[in-house]
Amino acid sequence: AVDPSVVVLGRETIYRDGERVGWLTSGGFGYTVDRSLGYGYVRRPLDRGGVTADWVLDGTYELEVAGERVAAEVSLRPFHDPSNQRVKA
Repeated sequence: AVDPSVVVLGRETIYRDGERVGWLTSGGFGYTVDRSLGYGYVRRPLDRGGVTADWVLDGTYELEVAGERVAAEVSLRPFHDPSNQRVKA
């Protein structure tokens, strides 16, 4: 979730451009990035193009947390150390 005060635990519904497309499988607070992080799955029928990286990244996302929708940021890369420099240090 974009708002650092929002806590995700998993099983929250994922909305893309206002349409329900998936759910979080797990979540928790990311102390190194100072916000909640969640891992989840999104779906899209093959006859509509299926799930592609472009489709995922082009959308606007929200999560349903405790009955309210909150803005979310999507990434196909890690939010921390995306260049893997800390692992190699």
